[in-house]
Amino acid sequence: SNVPGPAEARSYAGFRQRNNYPVPIIGSGRFLNITSRRSGDNLDMGVIADAEKIADAGRIAALFAAALDELETIA
Repeated sequence: SNVPGPAEARSYAGFRQRNNYPVPIIGSGRFLNITSRRSGDNLDMGVIADAEKIADAGRIAALFAAALDELETIA
């Protein structure tokens, strides 16, 4: 899923919001949900998995982070 966020970075009481992580949900009959959310110049990702179907959702999140780092390097 891609959940649109605000085009400009938000702030509160003079403090800039650095991240806006989405909280994905798992629907009936599904076992994995990966959601991205843009906020200003940031792209934040949320990963949730059914632990009975996917043993290591943290690894999926780490692979996404590595792929994004690689894209930033070649961009």
